[in-house]
Amino acid sequence: MEKVNGRRRGFRTAAAVVLVAGVMLFLGRAGWRLRNQAPDLSVGEAPSREEVTAFNYERSEPGLSLLVTGEAANVDSGSATEIRSPSVRLETGGKIIKIQTAAGGTAELNLDPATGRADRIQLRKGVRISRQDSKTEQVEFVAQGEEATYDSGRQEILLTGNPVISQGNNEFRGERIRYLLRENRILIENNASGIIHYEEKGKP
Repeated sequence: MEKVNGRRRGFRTAAAVVLVAGVMLFLGRAGWRLRNQAPDLSVGEAPSREEVTAFNYERSEPGLSLLVTGEAANVDSGSATEIRSPSVRLETGGKIIKIQTAAGGTAELNLDPATGRADRIQLRKGVRISRQDSKTEQVEFVAQGEEATYDSGRQEILLTGNPVISQGNNEFRGERIRYLLRENRILIENNASGIIHYEEKGKP
């Protein structure tokens, strides 16, 4: 089940119905709702783009839930949805994964037109990824880089752009950091290096 919500900004209501119909075809099964939108039955040519505020995309299926939010988004029936100030929350296998960008960060959300499923989400600018246990809420690791791509088919997150991952006092770097969600495994690829701190027994 998926839902996409948003509020429009500066859009002529004359083409609202035509536009909503076009977006529904693009999103497939994904629901789309523009709050505070008055229906208009006049016929006209709908623009291919629309800007919405308070963007919200939700999808849930057995073993996985996905929530993507943003301050605003440009929805285009012919290409990816561009989201400003994005935030992604994944919950799977008893883990909660949060992906956020720095101020001014953006994301591109690609949806499968047949299923409405988010095939790929690419986030840019100061990306921070954290994973925590869903029961204890304890943060298990934090990773940072310039770009992150979530691939729903592969069920993995790829972090690039001088990526670094920290787990307690331990820190690891590489050209790419790949997080395999199904296997709950992290791969550090190309020029991998790290700092590991050992605690001696009997010492705090």
